[in-house]
Amino acid sequence: MAASLEGRSPFLDHEVAQFALRLPVAFRVRGARLKAVLRDAYRDRLPREVIEGRKRGFEVPLAAWLDGDLRDLVGDALLAPDARIAAYVEPAFVRAVVEGAAMRERNRAGLVYALLMLELWLRESRS
Repeated sequence: MAASLEGRSPFLDHEVAQFALRLPVAFRVRGARLKAVLRDAYRDRLPREVIEGRKRGFEVPLAAWLDGDLRDLVGDALLAPDARIAAYVEPAFVRAVVEGAAMRERNRAGLVYALLMLELWLRESRS
């Protein structure tokens, strides 16, 4: 994707990313297979189907989390008077998305999550 924001938990640690980028390409890519080092490192710990398998999507109950346990965090972060996201996204639109008035429910959770991640990233990167 040309413009997206995704969380990739195992690779969020900047020291892990820096280490991986210092590795020779031959360690990272073997033929057409990516992530050769990871595959080798976990070959004796994971089933063969996982190591040799194709990439698969992984769905999480995002809407349930955002409307449940994370509801207060969403409101406190995105609707705060000092929300940093307001410099980039119209606050009225953010409020409409958070309150569920801006779009079909099916697409709302992904947008709320993206806005939340952007807000939290802006706070972290400018502190």
